[in-house]
Amino acid sequence: MKKLIFLLTLLSSLIGFSQTKTEYIESQKLRKNRQISIITPPSYDSDKDKKYPVIYILDGDYLLESFNGTLQYAYYFDDLPEAILVGIHQGKNGDRFVDTATTDEGLPNESSGNFYEFLAAEVVPFIDKNYRTVPYKAIAGHDLTAGFLNFFLYKDNPVFNAYIAICPDFPVDMEYRLPGRLNSINKPISYFLASSEGDLDRIFESCNMVNEEVAKLEVSNLSFQYATYDVLSHYSIAPNAIPNALYHIFKGYQPITKDDFQKELNTLTTGHVKYLTDKYKKIQDLYGLNKKIRLIDILATMQAINDNKANEEYKELIKIAEKSYPKTTLPAFIESNYYEKIGDYNKAITAVEKGYNSAEIDIFTKSSLVERLEELKLKRANINTKKDE
Repeated sequence: MKKLIFLLTLLSSLIGFSQTKTEYIESQKLRKNRQISIITPPSYDSDKDKKYPVIYILDGDYLLESFNGTLQYAYYFDDLPEAILVGIHQGKNGDRFVDTATTDEGLPNESSGNFYEFLAAEVVPFIDKNYRTVPYKAIAGHDLTAGFLNFFLYKDNPVFNAYIAICPDFPVDMEYRLPGRLNSINKPISYFLASSEGDLDRIFESCNMVNEEVAKLEVSNLSFQYATYDVLSHYSIAPNAIPNALYHIFKGYQPITKDDFQKELNTLTTGHVKYLTDKYKKIQDLYGLNKKIRLIDILATMQAINDNKANEEYKELIKIAEKSYPKTTLPAFIESNYYEKIGDYNKAITAVEKGYNSAEIDIFTKSSLVERLEELKLKRANINTKKDE
């Protein structure tokens, strides 16, 4: 476990150029200064027009770097979106106990109510004002703070879009109230819950109860995942759960996977391009990210079109390639493939020749264009020979 934490920390320092900044917010709600740490993603300083989702991390003293390490790894493969991390420091002066204290009825008391307002009415607006953000916000915590973060679900329009509760020490009766609240929220919500048989008994039992009740719900706008980890201890669950949590709350962002291709995209007889465009529309609608269609996803769609002989869909895919990767060799390759499939080798050859003045992209190099041209000429010659016979 120590090795895992070390590797996550090492990744955060070696990959990319994320910047960490410490801020002190003079809180009117708490009547004192509170420290927060902000980690901006690698492209933040170089791409001044780009905006980012925000993950607010309670217990930031020890959770922040684990989140950062996982994200830095995923950035390399474009598996998760770049995000701004905001760590809320609660490790001094008993702050985390004061911040999460509740009444005998399991409701926020005066001190935790003030912390709730500090986060919702001071920290979130501060980040939105001073950093380039999209509306998508997530909140994460561990044990006491994981239990407390559920109170943010009780606003008419919840502040956060995603909730990561790792080993939550729920306030009184929260495990009974939470499923009902998740059932009544009208906006899309992602919720990730984690525990283990090696966790504290009361926490493991309450998490199981929540999972069983949520499983009975039929809520189309709730994306819920409960992760259990055999015999991991209360504190060793967090570094194992964080990667799963991030992949859950950003589900659908990563490139088309092998599983997606085999079980979804390649089972379609038509609508392959719609599958592709719908994927990126969802990324835009859910996360507020105007994500350029990845080359690898265009190629996966091209393969599905080819496998299912949906040749007319190539026309739509050519338009996407021209828009996403203009002045590259990609459109020429797709266009030549279309004309080859419908048996027009003259136009297929012309399409390849149009690509000679374009920039190379990935495997679609100038030399591969030459190879493609020779292949098409040979096929055309063979067909002409058969006709003559």
